[in-house]
Amino acid sequence: MYSSYTDEQLIQKIALGHKLMFKELVARYKNKLFGTCYRMLQNAEAAEDATQEIFIKIWQNAAKLDFNRASFSTWVYRVAINAATDAKRKIKDEFELVTDIASDDADQIEQLHQQQQEQQIKQAISKLPANQQKALVLCFYQGLSNKQAAEILKNSVKGVESLLVRAKLNLKKQLGVQNG
Repeated sequence: MYSSYTDEQLIQKIALGHKLMFKELVARYKNKLFGTCYRMLQNAEAAEDATQEIFIKIWQNAAKLDFNRASFSTWVYRVAINAATDAKRKIKDEFELVTDIASDDADQIEQLHQQQQEQQIKQAISKLPANQQKALVLCFYQGLSNKQAAEILKNSVKGVESLLVRAKLNLKKQLGVQNG
């Protein structure tokens, strides 16, 4: 489409009502934002709803964005974290359990074991304090640098590093992993 435009240029055009530019921005960010929301919510439907809310905010606020204060990516990840946090408040603990085993096939048993481990990790992450969870999602699952995460979380780089260390220690405790 219009991939030669920067995010900021797309936002300027979106502010003028250019729907095709909005479509381009959605294509650029939908997977990243969905991934951020999903990692925090552990629920695909809730993550999809939160992602849609993010894009509504982009459309509604395009004319108001001030790129002197923060880059678009910093702003949009902050919006994503806030949308997921809001959605999380509304959701009771909902976890999908896979219980249908068609046969004793070793591959299916291994797959179920892996799914159970992933579920345990997801549950452990969901029990982390909010700031630790946010730092973990941004740095490990979204691949952002500690500096980028610090900007999004309105924290220092050292603060984010501390959150990550505490998150890892808490996860190890919850999952019963021995140090060494």
